[in-house]
Amino acid sequence: MPKKISKSDKEGSKKANSAAGAVFHLPETADISYSSDLYKNLAKLFEEGPTDLAIDCSKVKRITTPCVQIILSAAQTLESQDKKFSLDHPSEDFCQAFFDLGLVEQFNKWSLMNG
Repeated sequence: MPKKISKSDKEGSKKANSAAGAVFHLPETADISYSSDLYKNLAKLFEEGPTDLAIDCSKVKRITTPCVQIILSAAQTLESQDKKFSLDHPSEDFCQAFFDLGLVEQFNKWSLMNG
């Protein structure tokens, strides 16, 4: 059963519980200026204990390499703990960023194109 997750008052860092674990919603702009907040929010989530994690990417219109790197690190951390990770409802711009960075294999492994 997932741990209780507190809701953040920052736009784009909303977290909620789901049957499968935690859901983290990325904002429209996930660039270098957001990367510190992304890291802190995911670190706080991990402090609460290992849980499955879905990152909702549906609103992303811009994402840059630092945020992609943090997402990759989170996924690898969870996988090393035998937890599930997914990229849910990736927007076209989110998909393009992974493709541009040569991360097609990782994207295909974690994406849920159901929305």
